Amino acid sequence: MSALSRLRAFHFGAILGLGLLTPLLSAQNTWYVDDDGAPGGNGTWANPYPSIQRAISASGTTSDDTIRVRPGTYRERLEFIHSLTVISEAGPDATIIDAGFRGSVVSVRNRGGWPTRIEGFTLRRGSGRYNAVRGESLGGGLFCVNSKLTLVDCRIEDNATRSGGGDSPLVGQGGGIYAGVAADLLLLNCTVLRNDAQFGGGVCVDRGLFAMSGGRLEANRALGTEFDPGRGGGLRVLAGGRIDLQSVEIRANLALGSAFGVEALGGGLRLEAGASGDLQACTLEANDAGGWSLGYGDLSGYGGGVSSMAHKEQFTLQSCSVLANWGNNGGGGIHGQGRVRGSTIAGNHGQFGGGVHAVDMELVDCVIRDNWGSVSGGYDWGGGVLVLPGRIGVFERCEIASNHAYPQGGGGWGGVYLDCNIHGNFARGDGTLGFVGGGGVFGGHLIGCGVWGNQTDDYEDHDAEGGGLYGGVALRTVFFGNYADGAGGGAASSVLERCTVANNSRGLYECGVHDSIVRFNLVYDVNACPVVSWSNVPPGTAGVGNIHGDPLFADAAANDYRLQPGSPCIDAGDPSSPPDPDGSRADMGAIPYGG
Repeated sequence: MSALSRLRAFHFGAILGLGLLTPLLSAQNTWYVDDDGAPGGNGTWANPYPSIQRAISASGTTSDDTIRVRPGTYRERLEFIHSLTVISEAGPDATIIDAGFRGSVVSVRNRGGWPTRIEGFTLRRGSGRYNAVRGESLGGGLFCVNSKLTLVDCRIEDNATRSGGGDSPLVGQGGGIYAGVAADLLLLNCTVLRNDAQFGGGVCVDRGLFAMSGGRLEANRALGTEFDPGRGGGLRVLAGGRIDLQSVEIRANLALGSAFGVEALGGGLRLEAGASGDLQACTLEANDAGGWSLGYGDLSGYGGGVSSMAHKEQFTLQSCSVLANWGNNGGGGIHGQGRVRGSTIAGNHGQFGGGVHAVDMELVDCVIRDNWGSVSGGYDWGGGVLVLPGRIGVFERCEIASNHAYPQGGGGWGGVYLDCNIHGNFARGDGTLGFVGGGGVFGGHLIGCGVWGNQTDDYEDHDAEGGGLYGGVALRTVFFGNYADGAGGGAASSVLERCTVANNSRGLYECGVHDSIVRFNLVYDVNACPVVSWSNVPPGTAGVGNIHGDPLFADAAANDYRLQPGSPCIDAGDPSSPPDPDGSRADMGAIPYGG
């Protein structure tokens, strides 16, 4: 059972348990509130209290009581002193609690027993709980510490952590919600909308547990300071905090960058080192780290959708959609550390890693497509993904397609690719951006991949290299239909072991080749390659163990590069190479006979 499921089970079990025990608890009562009620109301249905706080604080109210609130705008702040259930009768559109920027709209502290439940309200215009010594305000809409709390069908909107009234400076964290030490907070079908803070514009989780099922985090802003830019436009998780989100939309949030070159982090979501979390079936869309897409200029930022420094064992995205986010410096979709499973990362923008900027990251069974490296017209690396030297990025069974970079690594820059399909990616330059190469991948390690239809162009000098791969290593990989306007349509300056390179605009350039098939490329099957051995290559190619007969592909016109019976490549590889899966001597090419 996931942490979210366990938390939901606890909350719902506690609430259900209270209901079952009702006949046995004589102290459990229902009180009524109406903003049109008389000042002397006693909380009965006929004579309701005029304010919610009056009902909470009344001498007759005890833990586990229920307060029912009639429609109206309640201009007050709530401080819970019991574990209660507070329910509106007409929902959040008609039942509003407005704090007038005079503190947190709702504060729940030290209620660690049965959970408090708040259902069907709008919490708005809170300024947070201000600490003058620390100079920060926490939790504009909701402040929760050392308490168990469930919010159902609520809206937390238009709050801001300020030092005083509505025009006072913006300070602190958790514009909408602050889940502090030992908080145990669950949101069901709630909306956190248009809240502002320096950090954690929508939500800040600080050594607490925050779970959310359904609902939205939208248009929240972490505006930071001049020298300490925003972190976590939608949600920020500090060390010791944990989040569990299921089917949540995280949309159009902003972590604002700095004009002094310091990076904003996590337009939608930021996890700091020591935090943890799981996202399942969530959508992160149109968030921005830096501010470019939202009109704030070309400011620094990483992780438009997500930025995480949580250990990869502690942070997972499962079956999520990461769409159309912006990270001005890099990681338009995702930046940092974590594990991503079965997710789509598409249409994102970031200078270094349009889709993903990996520090220590694993992606399995993901689709990475239509991402763009360039944000403001400058050079970039890695339209789909970027893994800098010394960093870790592993992509397994992923589709990496139709990504763009200027000028290197259309599909990916660096990283390890296992059983991936890498196709239709594009790296280009105009003569001013330095060396152009790696339409598919620049400097990566490919194992068991299909690489096709990638392209690299230098429109000015026409010397781009490595349409499929530049400067990397490939094992058991098939290259076909790739293009470079300079040299090496299949690959350039790479090492190929047991690969098949066929029907590319140009074959190989300055590559090391072993146990491979390089045939039927339009120009130069093998060009300036220093070592070619035990491979099927055109006649006249020097090297030990090379052969030159037709490899007898199953159907090259249909890009089926399996070997037919009788192919001269069967059992013709280097006798010292590891055997094929059937135990026989190595075949030449990427697909062993019978594979």
